Amino acid sequence: MDCSARRWWVLGRKSGPSVIGSAHDPPTSPSRRLPPHNFFPTGQRLSVFPFVLLSGPSPSDDATFPTPGSSSGEGSCELEYKEVQREKSADPDIQLICDDSNIFKWTALIKGPSETPFEGGVFQLAFSIPEQYPLLPPQVRFLTKIFHPNVHFKTGEICLDILKNAWSPAWTLQSVCRAIIALMAHPEPDSPLNCDSGNLLRSGDIRGYQSMARMYTRLAAMPKKG
Repeated sequence: MDCSARRWWVLGRKSGPSVIGSAHDPPTSPSRRLPPHNFFPTGQRLSVFPFVLLSGPSPSDDATFPTPGSSSGEGSCELEYKEVQREKSADPDIQLICDDSNIFKWTALIKGPSETPFEGGVFQLAFSIPEQYPLLPPQVRFLTKIFHPNVHFKTGEICLDILKNAWSPAWTLQSVCRAIIALMAHPEPDSPLNCDSGNLLRSGDIRGYQSMARMYTRLAAMPKKG
């Protein structure tokens, strides 16, 4: 299975004021952070292929992050936990939660992107962090059922290149969540884990795909009324 469909460079552990990143080249510096998806002023957002324009304020200069080889996965997770606590309100679309008894186990709640069949839904992700993190990527899967060509319907496995061969230590759990939200809005039917969903898009049946995705969002990702 080829999961090299989408690369969202320009992400990471410390931010500069602006950067243009290629979709096909690795980041020039492990020091980029992705702003919220609604950050871009009108007219300034470019197509994600092949370039993404990101601009925004830098975080505080006292924020420190582990560099590859300088700390264990546990130390990286601890630093990331502190960063999440400092920036809880920075991205209202993402809530990251660390397991009280195991710092290598995290869950995330992400909001479905607007103007998609997932709008209004809240989707739960499970993170399993390897001891070599951030040199190796976390394992991430959907716990909430979702009808999407790049997500296995039964297991929740995600086909996303930055979780496979395109991983960089510049990525954080927060930026991984943001990349997953971007993938929800921009599915890649040529790299399907859900063939039914991928076939609908490849055949041009956009209405059929959106109807199915919206139905499962209502069933699995929206709070029950009453």
